[in-house]
Amino acid sequence: MPNETTGAAAQYQVQLPHGVTISVYREDLCSHHADVVVNAANEDLKHIGGLAQALLNAAGRQLQDECYRIVRQQGRLVPGESVITAAGNLPCKQVIHTVGPRWNPSSTQRCKNLLQTAITTSLALAAEHGHRSIAIPAVSSGIFGFPIPVSAQNIVVAIKDYVEGKGRSSSVTNINLVDTKDETIAAFTKSLKELFGDQNLPRNAAKEVTAPSSREQRAAPSQSMGNGTLVVRVKEGLLQDATVSYFL
Repeated sequence: MPNETTGAAAQYQVQLPHGVTISVYREDLCSHHADVVVNAANEDLKHIGGLAQALLNAAGRQLQDECYRIVRQQGRLVPGESVITAAGNLPCKQVIHTVGPRWNPSSTQRCKNLLQTAITTSLALAAEHGHRSIAIPAVSSGIFGFPIPVSAQNIVVAIKDYVEGKGRSSSVTNINLVDTKDETIAAFTKSLKELFGDQNLPRNAAKEVTAPSSREQRAAPSQSMGNGTLVVRVKEGLLQDATVSYFL
């Protein structure tokens, strides 16, 4: 699906049964069109480097001024926390500033949990303001030092948990993962395939599969899901080798 305004094509896309589409775009977040974009911010909301500075340069000084007002009123943010501001000159309605954690090799699980919280609070804030589409970068993968594959994986995990939980009734139906780097695009795509199965197929086609053995039929019967049938086939071997087919 192309981005509604720029026409850029999604590099990869996942369509979920309850109406949510997750897409990967190779695009500059500063020019990406979505209702709201996520900025990878620091605790003081000072946009002085990386993506934050690029967004500030595109948005105009009013973006930084509003962030300073928030910090004066609420104090410094903590990792996992998100706030929302106007978008200035950016091609979106608002900007969500989320504070991801700094990578600490001696406390990796805590870092992952905080990153997932940052994404969850961003999605919840977008829904609170009635937005339908949100653009999310690889939070914490820049100067905060997260390995790109770890950042991408935990962002996708947080999205999956949200859309399958509290986000089922959310206004957010289009979640765009946006970056310009090939490594990040590949990491986002890999994580989506691992968590949702490879859906890069024509919408009316199913993956070609071999006839299941009687053992496979006992282990993985078909299930009805939404407007189609989800067939899960499990073979002896690694879990990631399982195949998923959608018949629409």
